Parts: sequence; structure tokens; C-alpha cells
Amino acid sequence: MFGAPNSTLSRVLSGAEESMKEALAGFPPARTIWPTLSRQKALARLTAARAPLLQFTWGFIDGKNYRVQEPSERDLQSRHYNSWLHAVYVTGTLCCSADGLIVWSKHNYPGRWNDSVTSIEFREKLLDPLLNPDNRYGVITDSTFPCGNDMVSRIMTPRKEGDLVRLVPSVRAVAQLKSNAITFVRQAAEWDMGSVEKVYRRLLHPLPYDKEKRKLRLDNLFH
Repeated sequence: MFGAPNSTLSRVLSGAEESMKEALAGFPPARTIWPTLSRQKALARLTAARAPLLQFTWGFIDGKNYRVQEPSERDLQSRHYNSWLHAVYVTGTLCCSADGLIVWSKHNYPGRWNDSVTSIEFREKLLDPLLNPDNRYGVITDSTFPCGNDMVSRIMTPRKEGDLVRLVPSVRAVAQLKSNAITFVRQAAEWDMGSVEKVYRRLLHPLPYDKEKRKLRLDNLFH
């Protein structure tokens, strides 16, 4: 739209985003769908082909942060300020299956929130016996992700520094090998999640500070 005024371009893009929302709502292949047990098993075989020690891993979960235009209201800006990244962000969590599809996502949370808050619904899904009848199958993530005793085998993370010395000597070697396998597969997952911005170039620019406009855009991207 060469030569179009900024106001016209903004109005056209806003209308296009609304149209995309309506189109995606009636397009089943674009929906994020939780994998059935048979699909979890098929996905786990893909992971096991790369890392034989991980026989039951069907996906990967991680937090994602995206820059936001700085709101003029100080309280709103404070809620979205991420002290770790030193900028205004929205945060959320994505879960990708072993074949690279997004199967679950929650976004548009204030930047100061952490993974333990943004992933609550995901962990509830993992504990649902109707969605996950075999508790051996689950996902992997990094060592900072919240994992309580109820998530054993459902969410696996690499060993943190010092963890091995707390294990009995007879299992340390195997534990280290499994931790290395998780790290190896995690790297591929991070590259996959990092490719989201390569497909959706608008994520490289700050998102609108208006919550509803931002939600519309993120919902369209992670529908």
C-alpha cells in the first residue's frame, strides 16, 4: 500500500485482523488440538528415534515473551515490566508436539508473571485422566519450569547442578545420560519455538499496548 496514509493503513490492518479471526474460527485445520493417547504414542516414537532414552515424550513446553508498546499509564507499564529482561513485555506459555505443531498456548499475561502462573491450565490438562490416561506420557522443558511431585514423568527437566550428588552412586551415570538426552532434545524444541517469529514477522515488532488488540493478534497467531 505504497503512499497510503498511516491512518488508512492502520484501519485496513485492523480490519484484516478481524477478518482473519472470523476465517480461522471456521477453519478446523488451524485449531490447536490436544493430542489423543494414540497420537501421544506416535509423537513419542518420533522423540525416541532421536533420543532412545526418552520413550514417552510427545512434546515440549516453554515460556515466550514478546515486546509491547510502552503504555503511558504508569501502573499498567509496571505490571508488564519484566525486571529480568528490563523491558515491557507480555508473557505466556507454548506447548509444541514433537512434529512441531502448537497443541496448547496461553498468552497475553503481564510480563512480570512467571511460568508457574501462565502454565496452570496446562498442568491441569496433564493431570486430567480423560486427556492423559497413561501417566507415562508427557513433555519436557527446562530446569526452571515448575514441576511438583504430581508432575513426575508428565513433565521432565534436565538435572540441575548438584542434583546428581544426591542420588545413590549406582544410578548417577544413567541419570546423567537421561539428563543429557533431555537437554539435546530441548535444544531442538527451542529452535522450533524460536522459528515462530520467522513465520510471523509482526512478532519482531512491539505488540499494541491495548489489551484487546493485542489479544486479537496473538489469538490469530496461536489459534
